[in-house]
Amino acid sequence: MTPPSDSATQPAESPAMASAPRPIVVGVDGSPASWQAIHTAVWEARSRRTTLVLAHGYPADPYTWYGWAPMYAGPAYDPRALAQTMVDETANEVRDTYPDMTVTTELHAGTGANALIEASRDATMVVVGSRGRGGFAGLSIGSVAAQTAAHAACPVMVIRPPIEGDTDPLTDTGDRAAVRPGPVVVGVDGSTTGVDALEFAFEEASLRGVPLVAMHVWWQLPTHELGPDLPVRMDLPEAIEEDKRLLASMLGDWPAKFPDVPVELRPVQSMNPSQELIEASRDAGLVVVGSRGRGGFKGLLLGSVGRDLVGHAYCPVAVVHPRTPDGT
Repeated sequence: MTPPSDSATQPAESPAMASAPRPIVVGVDGSPASWQAIHTAVWEARSRRTTLVLAHGYPADPYTWYGWAPMYAGPAYDPRALAQTMVDETANEVRDTYPDMTVTTELHAGTGANALIEASRDATMVVVGSRGRGGFAGLSIGSVAAQTAAHAACPVMVIRPPIEGDTDPLTDTGDRAAVRPGPVVVGVDGSTTGVDALEFAFEEASLRGVPLVAMHVWWQLPTHELGPDLPVRMDLPEAIEEDKRLLASMLGDWPAKFPDVPVELRPVQSMNPSQELIEASRDAGLVVVGSRGRGGFKGLLLGSVGRDLVGHAYCPVAVVHPRTPDGT
């Protein structure tokens, strides 16, 4: 039997609240990576003029689910109370550090990933550290970040690289501590989720005041313009120019909708899109990809490129899921 969701009680929404922007949700567990995610989430909430929700999943005690315990069971404990104490302490510290932010909390019985996935249904974005408490040393990404990136109902920003070792919560609250400098790099492939990724990437670049790099990785010459893909007929400079024209067409009207964002078209010939985007992440502030690009199997929730990036990129990664008409 699945334990019920247990979120913090909130007042009934007024019409004004109903039309307010959806909040930014951030996963918290008290780890250094969690604090790194909190600072980024605060920046995103401020930039988008919305509120912040601290979400946490706690391991429900099966004895408390059913109201009984066998005689051999140890002293009863309340995992929800322990989780609530941790979340409340974190929320108070966030409010003290950022007194202008409206901060609420949500608790969900179950895993941290389930908590964030559930909270994502009503969120603008979910922000999560790449590895929280309980992750093994050297692990590139934790299970909570990986599962949230695959199953959330809204864009997920995974804050990479993971913080090494136990350190105190970050104290520098300036913008540069929350947002890594560098352009926003977006992977473009012409897929449906790629269109959603473009919108998100342009919006992020505009909020950050940085250029956008539209990157298209191709391994075959465009045959409709240059003939068969034969080594003796390959004209790489001409192929690059042709792919730039193709890339510009895939951007559609987004450059016109965000005239403040300088755009670089970056076609790359390679058979490994994941590796090329990981390399591009070295100098990027954020890499954005759709949840599943061209070539992904139907029903696959996170494509191989997205999976590789959230595990190995040198900067934060945003995985953009298409939102259905009912918001899920």
